Amino acid sequence: MGVFHVEAKYTSRGARLIEVNCRMGGGPVRDTNLLVWGVDLVEEHLMVSVGIPARPPVAKRPLVQMAEYSINAKTTGVIRGFEFLDRWQNHPDVLYARPLVPAGSKVVCVEDGLPTWVCELMVVKPTVQEAIDFVKAIEEGMDIVIDPLPKKGAA
Repeated sequence: MGVFHVEAKYTSRGARLIEVNCRMGGGPVRDTNLLVWGVDLVEEHLMVSVGIPARPPVAKRPLVQMAEYSINAKTTGVIRGFEFLDRWQNHPDVLYARPLVPAGSKVVCVEDGLPTWVCELMVVKPTVQEAIDFVKAIEEGMDIVIDPLPKKGAA
């Protein structure tokens, strides 16, 4: 009994299980479930852990239509700052636009290894497709300044 996390990946051979853990999913999982279905996974897990049955009221339809998105570094280098997020801080359809690394951090693009998530966005719109389109448009308009890494041996 409790909260668990399962991930699958759809492949050319169908769905393949890639992760099963006896924990709540990370990142925006709690926020997403609470916003969309009205279910607080932490509250439910705590109740089950003390013997109270978990039977949360679940909305019949999604309460909101939303998209959550983490943006990768497009180049490898040092991220200068996060001023590009400022214009989204008080936008009515943006629940958050926040950095995931400190300014001045080394970041890596996909061509150089596991890419660094530099920031994340959560948006709401009347439909899921509109939310996805909106978050992609935000990403396209971002001017993320990443300075090249200093050359080795350069003083």
